[in-house]
Amino acid sequence: MMRSLIYSRRNPYMTMLLLAMGGSVIFFLVLIVAYFNRAGMPDWRPVPLPAVFWVSTFIMVFSSFTLQQANENYKAERYEHFKNWIGFTLLLGAIFLLSQGAGWFDLIMMHHTMTDSVSAAFLYLMSGLHAAHILLGLVVLIMIYRDAVRNTEYVDGFITSLDPVKSSRLKLMTYYWHFVDALWFGLFLLFLGQGG
Repeated sequence: MMRSLIYSRRNPYMTMLLLAMGGSVIFFLVLIVAYFNRAGMPDWRPVPLPAVFWVSTFIMVFSSFTLQQANENYKAERYEHFKNWIGFTLLLGAIFLLSQGAGWFDLIMMHHTMTDSVSAAFLYLMSGLHAAHILLGLVVLIMIYRDAVRNTEYVDGFITSLDPVKSSRLKLMTYYWHFVDALWFGLFLLFLGQGG
């Protein structure tokens, strides 16, 4: 009797995800330390936070809720609802990216460009790197959504749920999405503090 490697020992994909998230945390911490070091200089000029960043923060937090709802429906074998919640999460992630773009556009209109000030450069860099993390998550969400659309009937959904790779992918995506949500919330508070 063969058991799946995913369940017979520690999931190697979970280990890789944890290492990648740990690496991201270290990278952002280095940027934050550099940010605070540079903020102590006399030529530092705070950049006002675009109002749309408040909206994008709400969107990001709400998308974690919708992904959690998708997980609950998946576990309850309500595959049609699962598809809808995954689709909603995907839509919110795309809207988040658009709202970030709108925030960057607002900054440019206020003449806060990367070449204008170091504080603006930090804001663009950190929010841009976070947006890259979101983009990566959206690619995986698209794959999960594509499978969900194909398997809305109970029998198809149930058979797919028995696939340990696909079930593991949803679990890993959930951890990752909550991580990027928490990461954005921390960056938002940082930007809010320096803009104030």
